[in-house]
Amino acid sequence: MAKFDWHPILEMDLEDGTHTCYAATDGNWFIWLTQISDDTWDVELGCKGAEGFTTQMNCKTLTSAKRWAARYL
Repeated sequence: MAKFDWHPILEMDLEDGTHTCYAATDGNWFIWLTQISDDTWDVELGCKGAEGFTTQMNCKTLTSAKRWAARYL
């Protein structure tokens, strides 16, 4: 199981300071956890040097998104 060091993306914060996006990297891949409009969290994956990303999983909570990323990425 991988352990990622998650960093909030401050530009994506709500007006009250609530974080809605976190990012981590393992050197070759970028991983984002992004809260979407229905308050669930997408786990998104992008390759270093490539444009764009793909959604790998949608999770009900931030904790479950972090757990999924640690287990499967």
